Amino acid sequence: MTIGTEDVAAATDAPVAARAPSPEASRRVRDPYLWAVVCFALYAPFSLLKHWRLETYGYDLGIFDQAVLAYSRFQAPTSDIRGIGFNLYGDHFHPILATLAPLYWIHAGPATLLLAQAALLAVSVIPIARLAIGRVGRLGGNAVAAAYGLSWGIQAALAFDFHEVCFAVPLLAFGLVALAEGRWRATVLWTLPLLLVKEEFGLYLAMIGVVLLLRGRRRAGAGLIVVGLAAFAVVVGLVIPHFNPDHVNPYTVKFTSDSNGQPVGSGGLAERVALRLLKAPLLLFTPLVKVENLALLGALTGFLALRSPVALVAVPNLAMRYLTDYEPFWGPGLLHYNLVLMPVAFVAYLDAYPRLLASRWRLLRAYTLRSAAVIAGVAVVTAQFYPFQRALIHPGRALTLDQRARTGYELMARIPDGVTVEAANRLAPHLSDRCRVVQYPRGIVEWPTWVVTDTSDPFPNTVDGLKARVEELKRRGYRVVDERDGYTLLRSPRAD
Repeated sequence: MTIGTEDVAAATDAPVAARAPSPEASRRVRDPYLWAVVCFALYAPFSLLKHWRLETYGYDLGIFDQAVLAYSRFQAPTSDIRGIGFNLYGDHFHPILATLAPLYWIHAGPATLLLAQAALLAVSVIPIARLAIGRVGRLGGNAVAAAYGLSWGIQAALAFDFHEVCFAVPLLAFGLVALAEGRWRATVLWTLPLLLVKEEFGLYLAMIGVVLLLRGRRRAGAGLIVVGLAAFAVVVGLVIPHFNPDHVNPYTVKFTSDSNGQPVGSGGLAERVALRLLKAPLLLFTPLVKVENLALLGALTGFLALRSPVALVAVPNLAMRYLTDYEPFWGPGLLHYNLVLMPVAFVAYLDAYPRLLASRWRLLRAYTLRSAAVIAGVAVVTAQFYPFQRALIHPGRALTLDQRARTGYELMARIPDGVTVEAANRLAPHLSDRCRVVQYPRGIVEWPTWVVTDTSDPFPNTVDGLKARVEELKRRGYRVVDERDGYTLLRSPRAD
């Protein structure tokens, strides 16, 4: 896939005579929006079918459902699944979730969150496709747009419920594309709302400020650095501990603890943070799964994204994940931690593209001209390890409920609306829109009216722990209403 003479002129800022838009140019304008429609048509059913098959979780879909439901009632974002009356600002700072409250006035429930996430991720394709078509040409640009829309980071995030970071993806896509195009005011306006997505995005904003400084925009760059770092410090050090019931930031504690939850070092917090940073050279590349994650991230764009300073925006994400001992943070698995790196990588590639074409190295110019084909090939190869491909190859499974799922629905149908339910992880998000749901088993003080367990998914306990909890409930007078396919449905004697 190569670019034409007209595209090279545009990419290298060569003057092009003004003229009326051609039919070809008009089609190019439509292409990004078509990609957004195609991606939404893929993302939305994929997410909804996973939810229907009981493959979503109380942690985290049920938690976010309870938070947005609270917002829709003009209440603080609390989640009983996370903890009885737990204010989620004591865990993460994500006020942008309140923008979803009006959707809950139309239809409340986890499906609304999944559809909103699908729409946000689909919209992020628009600026990237537009920039790709403008710089790489229509054929190559559409290949890049497809590779972004099907990138493994997006697939992995869609495979694991809903998360607030989905808001950051279109903000980063539009903001970084504006940066690549030299539209500095738009860059600032698109990226400032990142501060409302999650506490860590203050660091992303600061890094965007660094890129602006490198582009010679001193005032805007310095402003974003100061605002980003100040917001990060205030939210992490003051806001989250204020709302946390233990008056700590749980993720600062995690950052300074080992895999067993024991503090790193014997000094205070500042000393433990310093000790963690001193170990950074080793922690950034061990164990090997971190290198695997970096390799897959680089392969997304044929490693050409590394030629752009925009790639620096990925540093906060990778550093925060790799400097902890929390293993799920490290790899490219079916989680959401790599999601925000997708727009960063693709915009960095497109930002570097014109300069790579002008390189004095002939082989680099030749490779750049063919890079869209490389990127499309990487997308195809990596797709076999991610869920879209499996869903397309086995559509029957995606459209069929197994026996256990049918049993789960039958048992949940016996639970009345408005009651307090202690629910297994996979069942919690199917009850959170009509009941007060707490996570099973949490050892809560308040004893629920109904309990539904699932021995196939013991999170956050063990199977033995689940069985012990059932026996404890029986001793307290709970009656077994139904017990099939690994589920147990119990009812409180107070409900009689």
